[in-house]
Amino acid sequence: MASTSIQPCLTFGGRCDEALAFYGKAIGAKVQTLMRFSESPEPIPAGVLPPGFESKVMHAQFSVGESSVMASDGCEEAATFTGFSRAHGRQRGRSRSGVPRAGRGGQGHDASRQDLLVAAFRDVHRQVRRRLDGQRHPLTSRHSARTNRTIPRRLPMHAIADVLLAEFERELPTTRRFLERVPATSEALLWRPHERSMTTGQLAHHIAALSEGVLRLAQVDEAAPPDFSTRHQPRSLDEVLATFDESAAFVRATLPTIDDARMNGPWRLVQGGHELMTMPRATFLRSVLLNHCYHHRGQLGVYLRLLGAKVPSSYGPSGDE
Repeated sequence: MASTSIQPCLTFGGRCDEALAFYGKAIGAKVQTLMRFSESPEPIPAGVLPPGFESKVMHAQFSVGESSVMASDGCEEAATFTGFSRAHGRQRGRSRSGVPRAGRGGQGHDASRQDLLVAAFRDVHRQVRRRLDGQRHPLTSRHSARTNRTIPRRLPMHAIADVLLAEFERELPTTRRFLERVPATSEALLWRPHERSMTTGQLAHHIAALSEGVLRLAQVDEAAPPDFSTRHQPRSLDEVLATFDESAAFVRATLPTIDDARMNGPWRLVQGGHELMTMPRATFLRSVLLNHCYHHRGQLGVYLRLLGAKVPSSYGPSGDE
């Protein structure tokens, strides 16, 4: 019999930040991803959000031990607020041990495992309905002639991919500016600061091709480490920029197709039959698709300075901008 996975999704009506802080203090919750409405990759239609909700949490994901929970402020203010609480799961009349009490400012109560599952299901159901209501698109809805209303279809949630793609898009122009500043001469592309370092061209091409290569690895459940014994030496800066644009297009087309269930699934790095590491697919993408790129972008900035090229600003002013 196939196993069933339920992804709880909680809404806090404008107090998600407080809830995340409380859960972090009370039960050691760790926020993995967080995206606000103002950071949405697509503009929020006028009238959907209450005034002041632009800075509220559109989507967040936090972990408690091995469990993962999604959270949001939703699109409306809560009618009443009575504090945050944590339910202690109970089986056969006994509370599970080892879970700290809620602590000051919150309350804990016992609930049967069935109650917890029902509550989680209802939260997910409401999120899906809210996400799809009112959309008139053949893939996401159908029109009922009998009731004269749009009926949303049930689609997998892609909130994690949305958050990753939003950050990818925000960082893309900065990364391209760094690549554009590389001197286009053959001497500069072949220059290296040390005999064991990559050439400027090899580093620039690695940055340009990185996103597509990492995402292709993430599409499978088990992969071998890439072969870094040889590095591609581009013939021109135009080749680097073309590779970068192709890689970005692949990410835009592919990343949104990975739903949250697959994002939370395990991804393994294996070599010679030995498992080197295992992590959730979302963690791999967060670390290697995004953070890995920022690491090499900063490295390229040092190359630019040593070559006498102007270093672009990124998160703040550079010596040249």
